[in-house]
Amino acid sequence: MGIDSLKSGLSNLVKSVEQKIETKIEELKPPPPPPAPAAPKEAFTDAKPKPVSITGKFAQFSPAGTVKTDLAADVSSIRALANTGMAANAIGLGRDTPTTNDGTALKNAVAKGSDTEIRKLVNANPALLKELTPEQKGKALETLRSGWTSGDDAKAMVAIVRSCETKGELKAVLQSASGGTSQKDMHKYDKQMTDYHPYLIADSLNDANTALPYAHPQSVQSKDHVTNPSSFPSPNMDDKVSLKPGDEAGRKAFLESLTQVDSKRTGEVKYEPSLSEPRKFGCGPLCIIASAMQGPDPKGSLSKLCDYNLKNMTDRYGTTVGNADKTALTDLKKRIDAGEPITRKDMDLLQRTTYNSARNAEANIKGTKSDNEAIDQKAILQVLNDSGIGTAGGVPKLIDTDQAPDKFGKTSADHFVLVKNGEIYDPWPRQNGKQIVPAGSDAAKRYEKSFVE
Repeated sequence: MGIDSLKSGLSNLVKSVEQKIETKIEELKPPPPPPAPAAPKEAFTDAKPKPVSITGKFAQFSPAGTVKTDLAADVSSIRALANTGMAANAIGLGRDTPTTNDGTALKNAVAKGSDTEIRKLVNANPALLKELTPEQKGKALETLRSGWTSGDDAKAMVAIVRSCETKGELKAVLQSASGGTSQKDMHKYDKQMTDYHPYLIADSLNDANTALPYAHPQSVQSKDHVTNPSSFPSPNMDDKVSLKPGDEAGRKAFLESLTQVDSKRTGEVKYEPSLSEPRKFGCGPLCIIASAMQGPDPKGSLSKLCDYNLKNMTDRYGTTVGNADKTALTDLKKRIDAGEPITRKDMDLLQRTTYNSARNAEANIKGTKSDNEAIDQKAILQVLNDSGIGTAGGVPKLIDTDQAPDKFGKTSADHFVLVKNGEIYDPWPRQNGKQIVPAGSDAAKRYEKSFVE
């Protein structure tokens, strides 16, 4: 055997030994630790308490739920599904392929009652729901619930519920879907939607749950109005304003801080939402006063308003009118006619007595409602016309402050503002402390969007 053959043999032997050693080392290594067990899924009955309740009343939310006897079987089946861990998985599945993303197609699907098309379109593009009215959303919700409800049906149902921007809109959807907003009506849909917990609708509508607001986030109520007037800076009720010609700037500055609840903020008058307290509903009367002040003859217009109120401020429909009010109003007219300045306290007297006159006018207008505290727009305009003030100083318009439909899907006008050449005077305290909204501003556009004819 030559030297080269010997070297080759030794090299192969070394490699063979190395391989055997490496194999033995791998065999002697300890086995890897077993995988950590998956965290147990939170059973519905172990869920952390939430400060909401299916009853709709303020209470600590109990996952066990307190429901009527006739709903107990349904609740048990929901808990069973939740405990298996299938709830979230069922909601998350999506197998349908959309055929279109056109909002018109979704409206047509709702009209036809096609759960297949509704499911495909909504799950593919939930933003399409913005094009539906509360009534259409309700019909879509019921279509998806009827019959056998698949995971994808439930996913679309959740999208419909969560597309609602206010409690009012969600109530309107439920009203359209089932014809009611009772616990049983809510539960009929809630039991299908277990991705959050079985009470998605009930908890969203709970007063204690602020995640879904009453007012639209972009509404006048949310963006502009002071929620608690008592937090607004208290005014000096002796502040004076001149009614003389040429002092338009002074009157505008006075209106800039004049609100319908000035007396309330001083504590001089008890503030109650009842017929005995018209200040809460004094927006219409104060718009009449503001129109008089912004008109070509504020002195003459306010004198006419005093005359009109003395003749028409019956307390049959408004607040109690005593001899003291009549005496004070007579004195105010004399001071106005003499060219004297008037005070914020005088404005409060005018507001209260004009409220009564407007309620009296409303009671005599066919087709208006006089059984609530609010005043019909026709009555406000009639006072402006019959008193001789006119609308040169501005036209009172109704707005929907919260932009939230009621449970029947209708928006409701709930506040008067005064509009003159695009500029808006709002009698309710505003967050920036300025009651006059400049024409063309973002705030003015927000108000204009809220107008209700």
